Amino acid sequence: MKNIYLAQFSIIVEDQFVILPYSAASVWAYANLCSEIQQNYILASDIFFIRKPVSDIMKDIKDPDLFGFSVYSWNSNYTDALAKEVKRVYPNCLIVYGGPHIPDNNDDMFVDKPWVDICVHQEGELTFKNILSENLKNKNWDQIPGISYNSNLSRVLTSRSTRILDLDQLPSPYLAGLFDGYKEKNPDFTLNAILETNRGCPYQCTFCDWGGATFSKLVKINLDRISSELQWMGKNQIDCVVNADANFGIFKERDSMIVDLLIDTKTTYNYPALFTTNWAKHNNKFIVEIAAKLKKHGLLRKFAVALQSLDTDTLKNIKRTNMKVNSISNILDLAKEHGITVMVELIMTLPGETYESWIKNYCSLLSYDNLYIESYPLSILPNSEMNLPSYKEEHGFKTATVKLPFKDLIAEQEEMVVETSTMSFSDAQKAWIFTWLVRSMHSFGFLHYVANFIVKEYGIDHYSFYKSLEEGICKGDGVVRRIYEKQKELIRDKKFSEFYLTNWWVQDFGETNREAFYNDIKQIVKGIYDSPNLEELFAFQNLVSFNPHESYPVEKKFSYNFVEDKEEDCVLRFDHPGIGNHKKYKSFISLNRGAVWKADVRSLSPC
Repeated sequence: MKNIYLAQFSIIVEDQFVILPYSAASVWAYANLCSEIQQNYILASDIFFIRKPVSDIMKDIKDPDLFGFSVYSWNSNYTDALAKEVKRVYPNCLIVYGGPHIPDNNDDMFVDKPWVDICVHQEGELTFKNILSENLKNKNWDQIPGISYNSNLSRVLTSRSTRILDLDQLPSPYLAGLFDGYKEKNPDFTLNAILETNRGCPYQCTFCDWGGATFSKLVKINLDRISSELQWMGKNQIDCVVNADANFGIFKERDSMIVDLLIDTKTTYNYPALFTTNWAKHNNKFIVEIAAKLKKHGLLRKFAVALQSLDTDTLKNIKRTNMKVNSISNILDLAKEHGITVMVELIMTLPGETYESWIKNYCSLLSYDNLYIESYPLSILPNSEMNLPSYKEEHGFKTATVKLPFKDLIAEQEEMVVETSTMSFSDAQKAWIFTWLVRSMHSFGFLHYVANFIVKEYGIDHYSFYKSLEEGICKGDGVVRRIYEKQKELIRDKKFSEFYLTNWWVQDFGETNREAFYNDIKQIVKGIYDSPNLEELFAFQNLVSFNPHESYPVEKKFSYNFVEDKEEDCVLRFDHPGIGNHKKYKSFISLNRGAVWKADVRSLSPC
């Protein structure tokens, strides 16, 4: 029997949360249906998905005939290190790469990575099975569609593979038993699982490779399989179900049934705890309704809207015209009716975006009290239209190789856009630091009540308030200026991983320098806006932003009702769901960013 090994290394969040290797397991589950493969190959170990020192993993590998790796941006360098070592120790082992990080067009692929023998492009199930079959015969790779292979360091590309139109022929890796026992074998980790209900994307956004990778057409997976997989996830205490669909909610009746299956599973097993997905770009009313059902049963932490930009020209440049700018108001109004907090996703440095358009459009969303914003740097995916040299030249892209902000044994990186023809690097720096400031103060809940009060009191907008605050910070020399300058330094030196997603500065605001922070900010605001309510307003803001040293619930008397913006004596009661098992404040904030973790005003009564 020939030993097969597979690997798909997960992102590890806060040293605890990992995702089961669904893609790697799927290709083996399908291949193992073939009697020829059953008779000649054995999966020699569990699929590797948790990072360890490469030397430790090598101890678990013995006489591999073939090693398949599922490659993503967050595991590419680690995968290379392990695959390279496998090839060194076992030079006859066939190294196969697949996954979205494998470029479809890169003539230097095998020059750069000579230890790789075969790359799988597009869908992998049928192709991997064909590789295993041919490996038993003449190793005539030319006859296998959908691959490129290493021929003396030259890249040979075969014909494009045929789309899988009948997904029911593909067995479920969960129901095939490939993950049985994984929970018991990995007691230090919280396991999340991928749920695929359809495959494909009808859109062609230039920053994404989803539509092109699956030839656009949507293909459904049988509901009976989905139901059985959810039952497996409930029984095995999967914490979070991560939906792999590009547009969940695009099939109204069917996706509503899937939501009901999720609810039934949680009712029966108390698992999963959460469901995350990429929501469809239309059917706003329906999508909010099924999101409300998920929230009612504790399965929805955030309702994410992948808006990406509010600039009309930018949306045209990225072929995102399917998402109408004015639709966000409709979504937010519907979500508010159901008590749902919305997370709007925006991408910085998209082609056509300017410094002014970015910060003004960003701030225009702050007037909604049921919304917070997550903004991301623009990363270039290998198989996206944006990666074409002609596209980069047309839009004046300048990029930098940026370390990803994940704890890892081997650092991972992405290609990030730092300048375009409409936004210089200098303007991009200013946009990033301003966005960081507003996100920290407003979305993270440290200054949102202060901002909202000043905006109404002085008849200005949120953009004007935060620009004046930024100017005041730059003139000062307190703790806020220190943190601000540190962030500017990280941007200037292109240390984006440390700048963009780390939360040490939030911990600084919220815990380490909390009183100094609020005193500093209060003096800055007082120097700009002279309102008699500022002292009490800041006392209120300090209390309502979650404080790890405060015992909840808390009752406080105020002479002004800052919740309903009324000049009246009242008693406010604040509550918070608590940190739970997350002992570190920083970890808690990282996992519960945005409005989710703000202290909640539970009740209000006049004195």
